[in-house]
Amino acid sequence: MSTHDDDEALTWAGDRDRDTTNITWSAPKAGKSPSSSRKKRPSQVEPVESPRSVNGELIVTAGFGAVYLLITVAWLIVALRDPITIADPLGNAMFIVGLWAAVVAAPLWCGGVIVLAQRWSLGRRAVLFALGILVLIPWPYLGWAS
Repeated sequence: MSTHDDDEALTWAGDRDRDTTNITWSAPKAGKSPSSSRKKRPSQVEPVESPRSVNGELIVTAGFGAVYLLITVAWLIVALRDPITIADPLGNAMFIVGLWAAVVAAPLWCGGVIVLAQRWSLGRRAVLFALGILVLIPWPYLGWAS
């Protein structure tokens, strides 16, 4: 059996029209890529990031995400506990809605920083994450648990 027959099993009908033996997998040169002929607006240029900075961003984001998960669980515990009943029905409804809004606030803040500030520097995102943690501290849980 020849090697030609073995290679034939790896092709599709019509592949013989394309010569794929001269493909090189190196990066295109600066002036010779087909996309360089089109002009890109500054907003379309994507910065090249090193793997180390991407890993650092992932670790920082995952750390803050874990803290936001803990905050969400703490607010969920507060909301599921026997809530304070207020004599006024409107005040009681507003209190319960506020508790559940506090439960949803931490994931919304974390997701908002991840999605809306993804092009910002890691330092600016870390400041936003820290600000959210300070704003969303579950004081009722901390007072009840201690």
